[in-house]
Amino acid sequence: MKKLNIYLTSLICVLVLSVMAVVGFYIGENYENINAWITNNPTEAQKQNDELTNRLNSTNEELKSLTKQRDAILDELAKLKANGREEDRQQIATLQESVESLNYQISEKENVITRLRSIINSTAVDITAEDLEGMTKVPDYFFFNNNTLRSLELPDSITDVGVGAFSGVMIHSLTLSNNLRTIEVNAFKSLFYVDELVLPDSLERTGSGAFDNCNFRTITIGSSVNTLSGFTNLSKLETLYVRSSVIYGKLNSNNILSYIYTPDEKVYVLKTIDDGSNEWLNNETYFTKSTEEGEYNVYTKVAYGFY
Repeated sequence: MKKLNIYLTSLICVLVLSVMAVVGFYIGENYENINAWITNNPTEAQKQNDELTNRLNSTNEELKSLTKQRDAILDELAKLKANGREEDRQQIATLQESVESLNYQISEKENVITRLRSIINSTAVDITAEDLEGMTKVPDYFFFNNNTLRSLELPDSITDVGVGAFSGVMIHSLTLSNNLRTIEVNAFKSLFYVDELVLPDSLERTGSGAFDNCNFRTITIGSSVNTLSGFTNLSKLETLYVRSSVIYGKLNSNNILSYIYTPDEKVYVLKTIDDGSNEWLNNETYFTKSTEEGEYNVYTKVAYGFY
């Protein structure tokens, strides 16, 4: 029996060493191919950062070209003025207008470069739609827990916001894309300084924790949502504007209901926890329909209670 154990141990060692040798040989032979695969398959965040970096480099090249054009005109202007000929006055005026136009374009490019650098380095105070125009997805953890950003406006080219993209940021103003379809897990969690949230008609789904622990006073819900989750612990919420009669609902992994709207003119935004007994433990916030404004049903907070 002892000999058998020794034999089996030896056999296992041989097999492990063989596998390691094969893997090592494969990696050695294919090192360049593996590196090429990694290079050509960056993470989503790397892709978006590369996109912004490419825009920065492109804008820098445009700035150099404009500066070169302006400097050439300035040289020509200097020569014409030195000649002091009356017949050159019209040409001088035309060239001066060109210089003014180029100076304006140069100033605009310099501003774009400054803003792009601040976004790439995560030091931006505000992000406008123009800054991110052309991007289709905000990458995961894009400005996660950033403490410099104060204002955010997403361009209509954005259709998806990644996991934790703006979680914990200190923004006071938030404008979402009109073509937004998906907001992923924890994307806007813990926004303490935003009073109003408007979810566009294009939005189809919000992930778990997407807007947990936010201090919104009003929320407007568009017409296309079919899965709405991540709206727990909204202690400051007072009014809901709902533009749909479908039922929204989402159970998280612990089967805890975070949000539901029912067509019977009642809305429940639940703040619940579960201790394993499958019982509702915390208070719910209860809203009831108070009026209508255009295509929206308006719900206001009326009471607290237990479900």
